[in-house]
Amino acid sequence: MKVVLVIIFIVMMPFVAYGQEQCGMENCHGLDMSCALIKGPQACTAIYKTGDFCRVYAKCEMVEGQCRLIKEDKFDICVACLENCAKDSLTKYPPECEEKCRVQMEGNAAVETKVNADATPEPAAMNLEAPFATREDLAQAVKIVLQDKDSSEISGLYCWWGVDAEMKKQTLSVLENLFNIKISSVELASLPEDFKSEYVVNHLRYRPSVTPEGLVSIRYFDQVTGRESSTTIPYGEIDGGYCLVSTVREVISEGK
Repeated sequence: MKVVLVIIFIVMMPFVAYGQEQCGMENCHGLDMSCALIKGPQACTAIYKTGDFCRVYAKCEMVEGQCRLIKEDKFDICVACLENCAKDSLTKYPPECEEKCRVQMEGNAAVETKVNADATPEPAAMNLEAPFATREDLAQAVKIVLQDKDSSEISGLYCWWGVDAEMKKQTLSVLENLFNIKISSVELASLPEDFKSEYVVNHLRYRPSVTPEGLVSIRYFDQVTGRESSTTIPYGEIDGGYCLVSTVREVISEGK
């Protein structure tokens, strides 16, 4: 059992990056937020503070090499709603104010959605089968699959040459595990200088299904901790198009 766990850990490490130093929230709760480069997971309590729901309208991003707090206009509207409601209360943000402002924010979002739907013609459905003409098309396809939350669409994003059934199942689970998480962005990124694409463990070689050329970075927001984290999956080029990279497992002779 110990050997199996070690193998699975090493298999996934080359192609999915977790826990790197990230630009994220320094505090888990409340509306007094600040951002910093944080290494490793942050220990946060699950104790909810009134007004935490407004945090979904703010995030930390790298801007010109600095980790900065980026607020949507909706964040200020959300906080203003709470403050205006609480003026006549003895507590800072009474529970009834949160309920009122949640309803207001959800109502505004529904109106925006309807206006946009009425004003914008329905776009043509995008092809979700690799290879994709451009890197940007691939990233957009990943975003659509995450929005659709449809497991049957994941397979088309990858190049599967030489990948066995067990490795394919493990690869598909990476995106499936993100279906119940709020995704904040899907972007392209460069391969890190120390990126290693091939490992050998117990006479088994693990290599990419196509040569990695870059990363698709999926950033997601944890509403409990108030932090943004990310998962990265490499992509490669094949026949003039692009696809996500999976893992090929090969038996090698001793000494190779």
